[in-house]
Amino acid sequence: MHTASPSAPWDERIINPLYVANGVTGVRDMGGNPDLREQQRPRVEDFALPSPRIFFAGPVLSSGQSNSETVGANNRAEAREAVAKLKKSGVNLLTIGSDISRDSYFVIADEATKVKIQFDGPVPDSITAAEASAAGQRSFEGLSGILLACSSKEDALRQQQAGAHICGGRTARIRLPIVKSCRF
Repeated sequence: MHTASPSAPWDERIINPLYVANGVTGVRDMGGNPDLREQQRPRVEDFALPSPRIFFAGPVLSSGQSNSETVGANNRAEAREAVAKLKKSGVNLLTIGSDISRDSYFVIADEATKVKIQFDGPVPDSITAAEASAAGQRSFEGLSGILLACSSKEDALRQQQAGAHICGGRTARIRLPIVKSCRF
């Protein structure tokens, strides 16, 4: 089961036991407080804390500044360093943010493959779903990138999206037409 756990300490007393009570024996936590999860890990592994097995991603690899829930990977060097840092911290997988640059994405994919750690998340706006799959991304969260990949006009829509107006430092999203059929 995919989750993004709250970073609150009450999580272990309420949410984790609720998972177990409802038959959930394993979760893939795609983002949350790594320090809190690290404190819980020994108690979960020793069965002292009622909880499903947690496959933990830690902070999201994203563009911009690092904070408690994201690690900035704004260029090739930062991307390489972020993978090494997260692997060393003991996360089970990496979560890629949708705003990551094309260069950073492919460095992350290459480094993750080298150190044998899975990477998942949304398909970043900077690449196609086919490229993400070829790079080794095993799941596409929220099906991002899939609507574009299913369109017979993917290239034209990507060009339109790339030319979207920048407003206040944020890119305005385009409205995509409803996809009536997919090409495979």
